[in-house]
Amino acid sequence: MDSRKRRIGLIIPSSNSTVEPDFHYVLPDNASLHSARVFLVETTIESLERMNLEAESAAKSLASADVDVITYACTSGSFLGGPGYDQDLLSRLTTVSGGVGSIGTTPAVIAALNSQEIKKVSVVTPYLDSINERLTEFLTHSGFEVASMAGQQLISNLDIGDQSPDQILEFCRNNLDQSADGFFLSCTNWRAIEIADYVETEFGKPVVTSNQATIWATLNFLGLNQPINGFGSLLTKHPSVKMANQ
Repeated sequence: MDSRKRRIGLIIPSSNSTVEPDFHYVLPDNASLHSARVFLVETTIESLERMNLEAESAAKSLASADVDVITYACTSGSFLGGPGYDQDLLSRLTTVSGGVGSIGTTPAVIAALNSQEIKKVSVVTPYLDSINERLTEFLTHSGFEVASMAGQQLISNLDIGDQSPDQILEFCRNNLDQSADGFFLSCTNWRAIEIADYVETEFGKPVVTSNQATIWATLNFLGLNQPINGFGSLLTKHPSVKMANQ
């Protein structure tokens, strides 16, 4: 029997307190998580650009642990440079890691929205409007109609991570547009995966969150496709998907 667990190499912003717990909620017994942090304390465009400069070094370090996949878990960091930036970033991570396959949050979200047949999407985020404008442009370029976009205007990434699921749920209730096909709750440091089921039940429409999509794409890449209950229909259905960079 092969006792080696599938190893997930995870790159996250240094101040992120949410991605690792979210992975551990659903991680199967035959997989393990290994993290590297890239420095970020404020979610501004300038800070995100500086953070991304550290991503290649983090990928190289994770590769030394013989990981089976490298997952870059930062939504705004992966769409920051506009269309094509996310794929270029993942390509560079794969190169510096010696060929380890790479998953990114933004491509995972695009695949998840398509899988859920969401073409007209309503989006809520903790971000500043300057970041939301780039997200709107990215989603529109990717073929989606953005019905609405609302952000909490938070700058500190610690403040984002300290938002309770109840606070996020209330923000959803006040800002999601029911005319949309479904909803996207953006940011890997937002505890949104914990309310995905609640939002789907209350609004009757599918929900994609940053961490939910990232986990879904990562496990799918590893062939760990068993349904996972309690975190939204994306993980319950868990269909096979081929990412754009695979």
